[in-house]
Amino acid sequence: MSHYLVYWQTYWDEMNEGYKPGPQYNSDSEMMYKTVKRGDWLWVVILGGIHTENEWRLIERINVASVYPNPARPNSRRWHFEGNKKRSQVFSFDSQTDLTALLWLLTFASGKRIKYKGKKIGQTLQSHGFRLISERDVILLEEYARTLKFNDKDNLYKKGQTTPTQLEF
Repeated sequence: MSHYLVYWQTYWDEMNEGYKPGPQYNSDSEMMYKTVKRGDWLWVVILGGIHTENEWRLIERINVASVYPNPARPNSRRWHFEGNKKRSQVFSFDSQTDLTALLWLLTFASGKRIKYKGKKIGQTLQSHGFRLISERDVILLEEYARTLKFNDKDNLYKKGQTTPTQLEF
């Protein structure tokens, strides 16, 4: 079981189009498709919103249940990573502070740390669409996730409803 950090670059555009986050991720990276397997974890980060455009947030923690070519639909990416709905979490954006300091602490499996801030962090995360994180990094992210609220799983797919509750593992 491996853990990967991924940057959802189009998050805000997709939210404006009415998409709701859920335990799933789409990518055009063939390397990611060939690498990420069932049981792996995707830690999904996004760039902050309108008033926090140089800040970062953890938006999802996805336990991958299956990986397959994305069903044909307009503007979709080639590969679909379906999450285990019982084990994955979608975190509340509003309850978070800037994630930049934590991102700087990550060493990744490569040992190459993030040295930038703001929007430039996105460039360091875009290599093949994902970056393998170390066991130490997983512990840091899990500790951070314990402090967050997440969107209630039962209400995850009900349009317009995002009831935050305390995160439980």
